[in-house]
Amino acid sequence: MDAVGHDEKQFRQQEAEVRKALRRAGLAEKAAAAVPVVPVAGGPGDNLADHSGHMTWCVRGAAGR
Repeated sequence: MDAVGHDEKQFRQQEAEVRKALRRAGLAEKAAAAVPVVPVAGGPGDNLADHSGHMTWCVRGAAGR
C-alpha cells in the first residue's frame, strides 16, 4: 500500500481482483465475499500487527481484526 500512497481506490481495485480470483478458484460468491482482504504495507509494517494511521479508511484494523 505504501507503493500507491495508501490509496483506498487502489486497494478497492485490488480487493475486487482478489475476490474474482477466489471465485475462479471455485469459492462460492458468498464465501469469497466473506474472506477478509486487509491493506498492508510490509516494509513499514502498516496494518500487520497494529492499525495504521496511514490507512484511516480501513475500519478492520490490523490483519483483519
